[in-house]
Amino acid sequence: MTVDEEYDDDLDENSQDPTIAALARFASLIRRIDWFSRVGTPPDQVTRRHAEDYLLSLGFPDIYVAPVDFWEDAAAAAESLDLNSPAWEVEEQARATIIEDAVAIYGEDYLAELLQPVEAVAIHVLDEAAVNLMQQHRLQEEEIIRAAIGSAVQACHLAALVLLSGDEELEDHPFFHKFRLFEAGHWPIGIAGSSFNIF
Repeated sequence: MTVDEEYDDDLDENSQDPTIAALARFASLIRRIDWFSRVGTPPDQVTRRHAEDYLLSLGFPDIYVAPVDFWEDAAAAAESLDLNSPAWEVEEQARATIIEDAVAIYGEDYLAELLQPVEAVAIHVLDEAAVNLMQQHRLQEEEIIRAAIGSAVQACHLAALVLLSGDEELEDHPFFHKFRLFEAGHWPIGIAGSSFNIF
C-alpha cells in the first residue's frame, strides 16, 4: 500500500468529522508545496511579512530578517543556532502548550493516531524533495539536506498540532507563520543572535 492509499484510508476531506477533514486538507497542502524551490532567493514582500508576523507572535519584533544566499551559509547558520536562547525557549513553551492542549482534547493515543497519516505524507513528500535538492543543487553534503528536511517535517508536525490544539487564533500562531515560510519555498533556519536567518 502506498502512502497516498494510506492517506485516503485514514483522512478524508469529506469526512463528517471536522478534525479529520481539516487534517486531510492540511495533508493535501503538504503535497502541493514546492518545497525549497526558492532557497537562496531574496524573500518577497509576502514572505517577509510572514517572517515579521512569526517574530511578532513569538514576542521578538526587533529581530532582523536576514536572507541567506548559499547552501554553505545556510549550513553555517544552522550550526550557529543557540538552542538555549530566549527565542528557542519561547518556541519550546509554545510547543509544550499546544501538545498539552491537544492531549486534553483527544488523549495521547488518539492524538498520535490523528497525527500519524499527516506525518507519513510529510516524510514521504520531503524525502522526495531531498532527492530533488541533491540533484538540482549538486550537493554532496547530506547533513545539511537532512537538517533542512528535518526542520520541514517538524514544521508540518507542529502546524498539525496547532490545528488540533483548539487554538481560536491558529492563523496567528508562530508555528503557522513558520510553516508559511516553508510553503513559500524557503527554509526558515532560525534565530541566531539578533538575526532570523531565512534561506
